[in-house]
Amino acid sequence: MTRNLLQAPAGFPVLGARRAFPCLVAVVLSLAGCPAGSPPPRQNGGFAVGDSAAQPALPNPGGNGRCLVDGFPSPEAVGGAVIDALNEGQRAQLHQCLVTRQEYLSCLWKRFPASANMPGDFAYANLGKKSHKGVNRGVARWGNRGLVFAGIRFIMPPENYHDFVLHRGTVLSAATPDGMAVELMMLGSVVEMHGMFKLLSYDDG
Repeated sequence: MTRNLLQAPAGFPVLGARRAFPCLVAVVLSLAGCPAGSPPPRQNGGFAVGDSAAQPALPNPGGNGRCLVDGFPSPEAVGGAVIDALNEGQRAQLHQCLVTRQEYLSCLWKRFPASANMPGDFAYANLGKKSHKGVNRGVARWGNRGLVFAGIRFIMPPENYHDFVLHRGTVLSAATPDGMAVELMMLGSVVEMHGMFKLLSYDDG
């Protein structure tokens, strides 16, 4: 007589291997935050925004004001705003695409593991220095060039922090007035929260 290898707790029926395997797969996917049957990330086009949707967000994780005030409705809207600001050489307009200090400290920072060992103001100050350099670098290279927005994609997998998602490895695509395709690597991660989007930082590399 063959012994069933999948033992169930008391009060639960024992499933045969063929019946238990689909259930086991579904449980594993559920624990991983992936719905059963969800497709893997696209290999050629990068990671789509829907590849890792945020869990239902809390109304106000930090309790101080709304999150992503004046945010953008899509990553494409973020990218388009960045291109518009570059074409006008507007550094202030580029900074408006970023999460504010209040949003960072109240809505995002407490979800990062580093928050256990580092003051939020210190982390935000460092992020601000990075973005300041990134904006200056971006304007120096791409400012007043008459670029046309072509798209935005993410070449790294997203990170889910329950209340929000970080879309990483941002690549901004555009075209010059003479039709040459260019890629701008000046953007940091894009934050998605409550259906709105903002930049976390600019890349200073």
